[in-house]
Amino acid sequence: MSYSNYIYQFFILNSLFLITNVLFFQFFFAIDFKLIFFPLFFLVSQTIIPSCVASVRCLNKLLKNESTRIFYTFCKELIYTVKHEWKIWMACIFCIFLTLSTLYVPLQASYVTNVFTMMNVIFFCIEVLMVIIMIGNAQKYEGKKLLLFCMINFLKQIPLSVLMIVLMAALIIAVQKISFMFILFIFSTALYFLYFLFRANTKSIRLVNLE
Repeated sequence: MSYSNYIYQFFILNSLFLITNVLFFQFFFAIDFKLIFFPLFFLVSQTIIPSCVASVRCLNKLLKNESTRIFYTFCKELIYTVKHEWKIWMACIFCIFLTLSTLYVPLQASYVTNVFTMMNVIFFCIEVLMVIIMIGNAQKYEGKKLLLFCMINFLKQIPLSVLMIVLMAALIIAVQKISFMFILFIFSTALYFLYFLFRANTKSIRLVNLE
């Protein structure tokens, strides 16, 4: 595949991702991230994970030459994950927002509340890591197999998730120094990193007792 095709895929996938999540970004940049607005953010964020999964699966088929129609493949994968895996992604988003809500609730400082807050921070980190692992492995597994594979191999793939978070943070910092508008273009770069990071790792781990 030529470099021009990679560039074309990069911009098209990024555009499709942004279009799919246009409501989320509109609210994210226009409304303060406060507890009172969490129900609204929860509703508009329902497309985030499915669009990431669809992008990774679309990228997988394009790079393996299983498909050449990027628009059709992305839409097909998005429809599939929304139709058949919506319970998994909604549960993930609900858990993340529930944990964030407990962190945003003002509590009187004490030993108990400090322990409670620390536990919620740990839970939040685990949830984010689990979502990243699930998106990365979605290129090979689907539905219950994806969930079971990620639960079994969670500890093995934590370093990849941490590396992914570090890369995204570095991209955000680098892009902000150039132009704030370019922050929207980090997502395709992150998805490419995610795909290649988990592709080799997924191949090296055998799926056992999932049939």
